[in-house]
Amino acid sequence: MDSLIEQMIINMDEEQPHDGSGATDSPLVSVVIPTYNYARFVTHAVDSALAQTYSATEIIVVDDGSTDDTRHRLAPYRERIRYIWQENKGLSAARNTGIRHAKGGWVGFLDADDLWHPRKLEAQVGYLARHRDIGLLAVDCIEFSGEPGSWPAIAELVSPPAQAITVEQLAVRSRFGPSGALVRKACFDEVGLFDEAMRAAEDVDMWIRILSRYPIVKLQLPLFYYRLHPSSQSQDPFLGERYCTLKLEKVFGGDLIPARSLTLRRRAYSYNSICVADAYHKRGYHCRALAHAFRSIIQWPLPHAKGDLKHPLDHYRGTIKLLLVICKLRSASVGASDST
Repeated sequence: MDSLIEQMIINMDEEQPHDGSGATDSPLVSVVIPTYNYARFVTHAVDSALAQTYSATEIIVVDDGSTDDTRHRLAPYRERIRYIWQENKGLSAARNTGIRHAKGGWVGFLDADDLWHPRKLEAQVGYLARHRDIGLLAVDCIEFSGEPGSWPAIAELVSPPAQAITVEQLAVRSRFGPSGALVRKACFDEVGLFDEAMRAAEDVDMWIRILSRYPIVKLQLPLFYYRLHPSSQSQDPFLGERYCTLKLEKVFGGDLIPARSLTLRRRAYSYNSICVADAYHKRGYHCRALAHAFRSIIQWPLPHAKGDLKHPLDHYRGTIKLLLVICKLRSASVGASDST
């Protein structure tokens, strides 16, 4: 990990000066890093924010009541970041605290277990300077577990490929992670802050609310590392089942999507069910997983649209896989009992 951060700084030093990275008229970006008991990760996130080639930033770390040594590990950074401690209230509340303290016209979110490419903000601010109507500009990610590799070569920062995000896409599933989002601060004045009652799927709920007022665009550039690990909140199937369903109830109970959009509704609930099934399977709750997998097929028995699942028939493949796993486990259990 340290070698990756060092390579970020070396690459930054080797770059030629970039337009607007240090100019006085560059918009200030407030980087909000919420953290809770992620002492082992958070300094790497902070390092990646400090290594940005775009220098008009303030870094706000919101410690949501950590009981590990997060405060101690962040002590050497106190001259370069704003550290805010609060009692544990959840991820949404931590992000909201960061937004309230933000002085910039744009707010970038960086989860404590993720990492930014050193030119992430440079690419986003440059694109926003040419497209001033956008409310949220996102970027792609690279998933990793363990130690991340080196960053891929980025050759399209000047004119990157971009995709407009629609409410129909977000209704089915998230199209980008929070660590990829750069949000106009005025959006929060208009649509409110993150819903603190939601402990999961709160990001998609927010993006849909922003989309009701502003365009959302995603650059097809992998400019942050998304860390996969067992303690990640996104891997908790119980949270996923409860709050992803709540998100869907809010989406289809609002005004953005007509109530008659039965096809979209069924696709969205089917996708949610197969994701919950996968999360339960990974935690070893195979019967729960199978029940949700069957529910996914009942909700949407047709192939999914390209881009919703890796393969249009993955909800069928996942169900068959779970059946085989359960049959194998039961056979092994019967064999063990017979041997005794």
